[in-house]
Amino acid sequence: MAIDRSSEGSDSLSRQAYAGSREVLPVALLVGERPCLVVGGGKVGTRKALLLLAAKANVRVVAPAISSELAELAEAGKVQWEQRGFCDADVADMAVVFAATDDEALNRHILGLCRGAHALACAVDRHWGEGDFVTPATIREGGMCVSITSGGKSCRRSRLLKETLGRHLTLVEQADLFVLGTSHQELALEGREPYHLVGERLQAMGTMLRQVSGLHEFCLLNTCNRVELLAVASPETVDCGILAKLLGFASLPPACYYVKRGYDAFLHSALVTSGLLSQTPGEKHIVAQLKQALGTATKARWCGSLVGEWLESALHVAKHVRQTTEAKRERLEIEDICLAYLHSRPGPLGRNVLVLGTGDVGRGLVERLLDADASPIWCYHRHRPVLPAAWAERVTRVPWEQLRDWLPQVDTVLCASGGDQYVLGSEVAACFASDRPTTIVDLGMPRNVAPQLAAEVPQLVLADLDDLKHWWNRQDGEVAARIAHATAITAEHRSSYDRLLASLQNRDPLQ
Repeated sequence: MAIDRSSEGSDSLSRQAYAGSREVLPVALLVGERPCLVVGGGKVGTRKALLLLAAKANVRVVAPAISSELAELAEAGKVQWEQRGFCDADVADMAVVFAATDDEALNRHILGLCRGAHALACAVDRHWGEGDFVTPATIREGGMCVSITSGGKSCRRSRLLKETLGRHLTLVEQADLFVLGTSHQELALEGREPYHLVGERLQAMGTMLRQVSGLHEFCLLNTCNRVELLAVASPETVDCGILAKLLGFASLPPACYYVKRGYDAFLHSALVTSGLLSQTPGEKHIVAQLKQALGTATKARWCGSLVGEWLESALHVAKHVRQTTEAKRERLEIEDICLAYLHSRPGPLGRNVLVLGTGDVGRGLVERLLDADASPIWCYHRHRPVLPAAWAERVTRVPWEQLRDWLPQVDTVLCASGGDQYVLGSEVAACFASDRPTTIVDLGMPRNVAPQLAAEVPQLVLADLDDLKHWWNRQDGEVAARIAHATAITAEHRSSYDRLLASLQNRDPLQ
C-alpha cells in the first residue's frame, strides 16, 4: 500500500500549531458491543485497546506484532488480533478507530480514510489535532467514570488531576454522614465559648476545612449553645483526628465533644433541628439558624446537594416532630424562658428594661416585654430598629453612644447582641445604680457580658444561658419523653438517610 507523504512539508507545522490550541466538546461515547479498531500493538495501542474494552466495545487490533498484555487478551478471546499490516478496508463499519502506529504518515492516512467511512478517529502522534477526538485521562472507580482533558495543552496536569481525583473517588465511595461538635450538654458556657465560630473565624475555619481530603461537603452550625461540623466524609478522615484538631476539640477530653456517624448523625440533626437538644427544648430559632448555616455553606461552596438534601430531610423530620408534640405542649422560645425567669425572681418585673441587640431574639424580647406591660428601652448599634405602629409610643430607641446614660435608670438589662466581643465590661461598672440591684440576663454566644463585671458591681445579678438552662430544667420534666417520641418519628423517615447513602455508595437503597 502506497502512502502519500507529500503533505509532510511546511503545512505540518501549521497543523501542529493549530492542534495546540484546540478546544474540546466533552462527551461520553456509547460504544458497547460496537466494532472498534486499534491500528498498532505497542504500548500506546495497548492502552487504547484497554480503554475500549472498559467501555465494552468489540475490539479489533491490526498489527504485525503486539505487546504481551495484548497477546494475553487475544488468547483469552477478549480482543481480535489480525497479525498483519493495515489495509484501507479495515476502517469499514468501525465506530471508533485509533491510529496508534509509529508511522506518522500512516496515521494521517488512516484519519483521512475514517472521514470518508464516517468513523470517529484519533491519532496518537503529533497530528492528534487533525483527528475527531482525544482520549482524556480517565478514572473508573465504584461505578463512576471521570475524565479530564486539557485539550492537548498539558497532559502532565491532566495526569496529576487524575491521580488526585482517583484517591478522592475511593474516599467518596466510603463516605457517610458525620457530626462533630460540642454543646451545653458536654461543656459549660465558659468551656465551650472559645470554640464558637462567628464572623472571620467562621470563614477562616471553612477555608481550612475545604483543604481536607476526604471531607467532601460540610456545613458549620453555630448557635448560642452548640458549635457543630455536619459533614459528608470518609471514616478515615474523621478517625485520623484532623477535623477535631482544626476545630480545637482535640485538646478536650473525649466526653467534652461528640462524634455522630451514619444514621446516628441523621437522627442527631433531626433532634437538633426540632429544638429538643436546645437549652430551651422545643424552641424554633434553630430552624432559621440551620437554614442560615446551610445558606452560608452553599454560598461559600463548602457544600452542595449532599449536605443540602441531608439538612432538608432534617428540617422535614423536625416539622413532623413539632406537629406531633406542639399540640401537647405550648411552644417556648429562649425569649419566653428569659421572661419566665425574670418573673420568677423576687418582686415584680421592673417596668424599665433595657434590651441590647436588634436581631430576632432582641425583637422577640421587646415584643414579650410589651405583652408583660414593661416599657422597653431598645439600644441599637448600627441599624435603628423599625417599630410597628402599636409599639411606637411604648418603646424608646436609643443609640449605642447613649448606653451609659441609660444604665443607671433601668432595673433589668437583656443582652442579645451579635458579635465576638464583650459589649458590657469593666468600662461600664460605674454606670449601674448603687441603691438597688440590677439584673442582667446575657443571651449572647459568645457572651455579651464580661464575667468579671459581676464581681466588680456587688449589686449586680448576672445570669447567662447556662443559668437559664439549669433553672428551666428544674421546671420541665418532659424533655426525655419528648426526645424518645422524636426518635421514634425520625425512624419512620429512615428511608431518607438510606437513599442519601445509596447515592454515595452506588447501590440500591433497598438492599
